[in-house]
Amino acid sequence: MLDQYWFFVSAGLLFLAFYFQFPFKEEEAWHCSCGYDLSYMNKTSDKCPECGQDAKLEWSVTIGGYSGPTKKRLLWAIFLFVGSFFLLAVGLLIRFIRQVASV
Repeated sequence: MLDQYWFFVSAGLLFLAFYFQFPFKEEEAWHCSCGYDLSYMNKTSDKCPECGQDAKLEWSVTIGGYSGPTKKRLLWAIFLFVGSFFLLAVGLLIRFIRQVASV
């Protein structure tokens, strides 16, 4: 027997996962994992001046666009958002059908 509350819990968890995908930053990939801002880094160097790790800069195709990893995270967030509302709708539909059947 399907219990509609499992759909509500699942929808809530998916919505939380969606929520934690934010915020999106335009120049998200311009920071090293140590937190150093790589915006003003020497263009000939491929190392972070702060910690010495390899600096991987993500360039966006358009001015004001998002980098590759940010676009993937944005698509994943949209998928989670739609999925949470789908599960919520299924839970409400099951609840409605049970109420109609009990009358």
